[in-house]
Amino acid sequence: TEDAAKGDAEEGGEKKKEKKAAKKQKKQQAKAAAGAANAENTPLLSDAAEAAENGTGEPGGKKKKGPKDDDIKTHMANERTFFKWLFFGFHIGAMGTFILTFF
Repeated sequence: TEDAAKGDAEEGGEKKKEKKAAKKQKKQQAKAAAGAANAENTPLLSDAAEAAENGTGEPGGKKKKGPKDDDIKTHMANERTFFKWLFFGFHIGAMGTFILTFF
């Protein structure tokens, strides 16, 4: 009786494995069919391949900061500071002209 019970349990386990394998195969076929139907809308490059090609290092378009980015940021900050001082100088000159003219 114990041997018969073991045999029944083994057959049940094999049937479960077969059912799992069949389900897995159906899912893969469904994915393949969906992928073929959606092939027109998918990009030619994956995110990882696109990141490697663009030199960003990360998928999703996130760029790593490099020396060029820092140089550009520094240049723009210096330009903003220069213009602020320039406008400040014009305002000081305008106030001085106003004071000399009306007082």
